Amino acid sequence: MFPVPWPIIVVRFVAFALLGWGIGVLTGWFVTLLTRNRPTAALKNGLLGSGGFLAAFLITALMPWPRNTITYQLDGGVTGTSTMSGYQHPEWVALGAAILLPLLYELYRWRKRNSAKLA
Repeated sequence: MFPVPWPIIVVRFVAFALLGWGIGVLTGWFVTLLTRNRPTAALKNGLLGSGGFLAAFLITALMPWPRNTITYQLDGGVTGTSTMSGYQHPEWVALGAAILLPLLYELYRWRKRNSAKLA
């Protein structure tokens, strides 16, 4: 395995942070439309989405996972094997966290607003 240069890692994490930010803002905005909340928490939703994406990505990528070995056939009858000792798709878990955290925050705001009206 070859080492990845640190500038490429930094660019990738910045791209992940921006992706999480956009997902958080869009999720929060969509939930505010459904719950009829005032869309004043776009900054918080963006931070929740970005932080959730990065945290879930890092936790999932660094978490130990049972080894998974696959064997496949290449052209010319050559057999190849590949072993992974970490979770193979941390981006999908991070995407779920970037959607879930702003969603839960907006639902909390909606519940808090409705309970104040009933009291």
